[in-house]
Amino acid sequence: MRAIIFALFSLFFVATLTPNTAYAQNKKVDEALNQFLDTKFMKKYIEMRNEAEQTVLNFKQQASLYPPADVKTVEQGYARTQREFDKILLDIKQDLTDRKKRKFIEEFPEMYANNMSSQLDDLNDFYAENFQQPLRDVTGDQIDGSPLLLLITELIGATSELVGKYVALKIQSKKFTDGYLQENLVEPYEFKDWNDIGTNTDNGGFDNGGFDQGGGFDNGGFDQGTGTDQGGNQGGTDTNTDDWDW
Repeated sequence: MRAIIFALFSLFFVATLTPNTAYAQNKKVDEALNQFLDTKFMKKYIEMRNEAEQTVLNFKQQASLYPPADVKTVEQGYARTQREFDKILLDIKQDLTDRKKRKFIEEFPEMYANNMSSQLDDLNDFYAENFQQPLRDVTGDQIDGSPLLLLITELIGATSELVGKYVALKIQSKKFTDGYLQENLVEPYEFKDWNDIGTNTDNGGFDNGGFDQGGGFDNGGFDQGTGTDQGGNQGGTDTNTDDWDW
């Protein structure tokens, strides 16, 4: 009888303790993501996204002035550029959930930052060729897409801070999961589709994402070699992460 009572008590204790433990772990993961989103890199990325979408909105408001074929050319250029920008977040997600990638970043942060900057520089050229130039060809000087180029340059300058945050957080792969980052990093901050910009679902404005606090790129993360990877890799607040296992 005592054994049965003890077993029941143990089950009750575990059942009451587990939710609290899970809450504490989730709170640390949320806080870690908040620190990551507060970097200059992510702030510039969001600013860059908003600038691109505002440019599209300005164009769509006067699209009736241009031949449908020209409008389609600009739309297709945006779609290609959108995919490349979104891969930035997909690469970050991959790197934050891959133990080997994080280990590489910890050991060779400067090499990783330099390579990431090089790939973002390639994205600068991609944007100019695939979206800015078609936009200029169609509209002349009516709509200027050049401010985004400056923001990309500023984004490149913020890579060292981002890499430093990678190293400082020291998060196990099981703490930042693919599903968690897809929901809280990729989906809230990715570029909107062309058809969603300026619609009722767009709410007429731009925000800083939707994380709830309470190719040069491929989907396998930023290339960590010396060349470009063309393969198929695709409450209180506890801010002390020193004791987190890397």
